[in-house]
Amino acid sequence: MEIKQLLNVFNEILNKDGVENITLDTSFKNCERWDSMSAFEITEKLNSQFGIRIRGIELRRCNTIADLLELLNSK
Repeated sequence: MEIKQLLNVFNEILNKDGVENITLDTSFKNCERWDSMSAFEITEKLNSQFGIRIRGIELRRCNTIADLLELLNSK
């Protein structure tokens, strides 16, 4: 998965109002809009748009978007 694609997913879900500065170093769990529903939306979007399935426990083990990118690219 490309960096830009993953950042776009996070921007669509966590940065709808354009307030957050989403980068690879972003600790997404600290974003204002982060909750269980946004976690679900992210996993579903990754699956539907890119065919990448991750489990909630895998997402919870990631701290930054870079961590998640590394996980996704290892699949």
